[in-house]
This record gives sequence, structure tokens and C-alpha cells, in this order.
Amino acid sequence: MTIATASTKETSGESQEEIVVHSGDSYISGDQARLNHKWQYDPDTETFLLGLPKVELHVHLDGSFDPEILHAYLGSSEDIYDRPDTETFLLGLPKVYFCFALLCFALFRFPPPTSLPRANYELIMFLHLCLHLHLCLYFVVELHVHLDGSFDPEILHAYLGSSEDIYDRLPTETRCPWDDSTTIPIRSAIEECRTSQDLHSLCSCRGKRSLHEMIICFEHFIPIVRGDLGLLEELAHNFVKRQAAQNIVYTEVRYSPHLLAEGGDFVATDDVKVDAEPVLDAVTKGLRRGEKEYGVKVNQILCCIAWRPDWAEDVINLAHERRNNVPCAIVGVDIAAGEEHFDKVNYPHLDHEAAFQRAKELKLNITIHAGEVGNTEFVERAVNDYGASRIGHGYRIVSNSSIMDEMKIKGIHFETCPTSSLETGGWDFKADEGKGKDWKEHPTVKMFDHGLSVGLNSDDPAVFDTSLTWQFRIAIGKMGLSKNCLCKSVYDSINAAYISNEEKASLRKLIDEYVSLYDTI
Repeated sequence: MTIATASTKETSGESQEEIVVHSGDSYISGDQARLNHKWQYDPDTETFLLGLPKVELHVHLDGSFDPEILHAYLGSSEDIYDRPDTETFLLGLPKVYFCFALLCFALFRFPPPTSLPRANYELIMFLHLCLHLHLCLYFVVELHVHLDGSFDPEILHAYLGSSEDIYDRLPTETRCPWDDSTTIPIRSAIEECRTSQDLHSLCSCRGKRSLHEMIICFEHFIPIVRGDLGLLEELAHNFVKRQAAQNIVYTEVRYSPHLLAEGGDFVATDDVKVDAEPVLDAVTKGLRRGEKEYGVKVNQILCCIAWRPDWAEDVINLAHERRNNVPCAIVGVDIAAGEEHFDKVNYPHLDHEAAFQRAKELKLNITIHAGEVGNTEFVERAVNDYGASRIGHGYRIVSNSSIMDEMKIKGIHFETCPTSSLETGGWDFKADEGKGKDWKEHPTVKMFDHGLSVGLNSDDPAVFDTSLTWQFRIAIGKMGLSKNCLCKSVYDSINAAYISNEEKASLRKLIDEYVSLYDTI
């Protein structure tokens, strides 16, 4: 294990300490380190001090963690590096410790020498990476995040325990939207969740690499909140709190008010009229409270649902009616939960194009999920036929350079979501045998290399057990993207945001000032 000891040297007549790093085979106490100091004590006194029974009242447990144990733990499983829990190092740095973080970062501005023993080298590199992220991306913007994909399972579990009859109001089962013959159990699955962690496991989608499996996760927890306006307001408020904790200064949150309303479902039911306005009112109220309390600028995007074209016209009307209803206005529309609606051969009944022609006539801002798991041509259709100025995901276009050229010329912004792309199968990687996936081959990297406008986003942080902070960690730590590249992604997101030019200028100024501060360290 590496420890640091001090020696002295004479400079201009003054005695100065020089820190020397050396290694040993076991943990060495401060007293033993003192013996390595060139200021020698009387041998009898040294022996006495080493053997003296001692009392210590001020020592931090977390400041005493042995790097050898930490390193051994990191080597015990490959997925430890992929766990988002590590982000607590970033989120746990209070702003009052910002100057301390700057000082620490100054010490590790350049990678530590490779001559250090491996355990200590990797630990310091990890701290270096965390501080690098914390500093160069202290203020960020998120454009692609779903409100219902951000619901805190702790809040949901507490709500389930608040009344015995909540379980009775849950549906027994629901039908699968892409396979009417398949049912998804709801009530029994939720009743089996004894703890919030059980509910979290039920409602998260890791390791399945399927967009349909992700939708099934939504089918489990959406019935818990459906039609409960007070709960939806609380969850919206909590969403803003979570964004603020990640230093997000502007965000556009999207959701389907119809899906969250009483009677809403992915599968249409005859004679069920869905009133989305009470949900819209409740969510807006929660977002406004959060915006005022936490200082995050928030706007909303209303989602059509691919499987429910019967809601599309109402979504467009609501977006138009409330586009100037600030704060937390409706600034755009989307189509989410699949790309089947583009496929007029196999899914002619899912057509949304007429509604989006009206959206174009009303000059509404349009962003559409396309090219996530669907064909490359769906991206072209979203832009050329539906009027999209932004694309949710769009990973499949990297296989066609001519389409990338077209999107670059048209200034289309791509809302990429690294963790989501892995879990939905949007990133169709071909792992070399024995090597696993190579994040440096991710479509996001290829989009950056091609000069496209690209932003990083978390998509459904609760469902994918992740965060926006973690997406930047992946980008810099696994994709190998530079600080300048990540800063560009923030600027690209600002430029593509559905806000006024004055608001964009204000956000750019904030980022400019922070980047300048970083560059002076």
C-alpha cells in the first residue's frame, strides 16, 4: 500500500517538508510514518510512543477506508463500475464545499503518475474522474426526460402503504399493446412488493435490452398513480428537486397526460372518455412549486402515445392552448412508446400524421422518438413528414452517412440517452467474444464525430436506475469523449431548447462563466 512520509531540506536557510510517496506491505500507522521522518527522536522515546496505549476521539470512518479493500471490491464484479450508486460522490458534494472541490481538483488536474501501485492509482484516477465531471459540467441542460419514467419508487411505496384500499383500486391485469392475446398481471405483482426496493426492482428495466420490456415496467407502476392528482403533483415537485440535485439549470420534461389520467391505458377501451386536463393542471402545479423552490427552469412537452392515435388531436389542442401558460409552459409535442406508428403496412391503424400536420400548421415545436429501435427511414419521416426539429434517440442513422449529412445540414438535434440505449436495445452493438460492449463504438460517439448536434439525457432515470450525471460519467469515462466535446453537447442542447433566444443567451452566459472558471484552475 502507498503512504506518504515527509523529509526536510534546506532552502534559502528555511527548513521545508518534502512529501515522499513510498510503498509497504501493510497499513502503517501515523506513529510508524513519523519514524520514517528524517527528524529523528530519541530511540527510547520512539519506542515508548509506539507502545503507548492511546485514545482517539476524532477520526472519520470513511476517511480511513483502505484502498486495497476498495480495489479488491471493484475487482469482485464487472458490473460494480456500471452501478449508478457511484454518482453519490458527485451529488454528495454540497455547493458550500465547491472551493474545496476546486482545490482537490487542482491537485489531480493531470493524471497521477503511473508509478504508483495499481490500487492507489485506480482510486486516485476515480477521484480525478469524479472531480473532473463535477467541475467541467457543474451546470447542465436536459431536454429528453420522461416525468413518469422519473417517479421515485420510495414515494410510490409510501403511497401504497398509506391506505389499505389502494391495492383494491388497481387493475388485476392489462393487455399488452403489441399483442392483444398477452396479459400483464398488475395487482398481484405489486402486492408481492414488500419493500420499496422490491417495487423498485419491479418497476426498473435493466439487462433486458428490450423497448417492449421497458413499456411493461411502465404498465406495472402507472396504475398506482393514474388519476391521483395529489400524488401526481407531489411526484412532479420531486422531479424538479431531483433535477436541481444534479445541477440541471434548464429542463424540458415530457409525459402523456392521457396515460396518467383516469381511464388512460396503452390499449384503447370502448366508450372510455379520458380527460387529460386535470392531470395537466396537477403536474403543472407541482412543477411550478419545484421551479420556485429549487430554481430550475422547467418547461413541458406533451407526448402522444404510439398505440393511442385517438388521443393525438387532443394532445395537439392542449399544447396549443397552453403554449403561453408560463411558468412551466407547454413548449412542444412528441410521439413516444414505440415507432410502430411509422409502419403503415403492419400498423395502419396507428397513424398520427394528420394530427402532426395540424401541429405544423400551428407552428408547435416537434420532437419525435425515431430511429431508436426502428428503421433509419423513420428518422427521415419524422423530420420531413412530421416536422420534427429534434429526434429522440435516432441511433440507427449512424449506419447511413448520407442521412447523417442531411440531418446535419438541416440542423436536427439528437437527444441521445446512453444508458437507455443499452437497456432498450437501441444500441445494437455486436460485442467481440470475450471483450463485451465497447462504449467507444456507441452511436453517440459517431454522431459527435460526424458533427451532428447532440445532447446527453437520462430518458427514464427511475426505470433505468440512472441519472443525467451518470450519462456524463459514461461519456467521459467509457466513451472517451473530451471535456470540450461534453461542453459542446450542453451548448447544443441549449441551442435546440424550445425557449426564446434571450433565455438561450442567459444559459450560454452561465455555462461560459463556468467554463472560464474551470479553465483558470
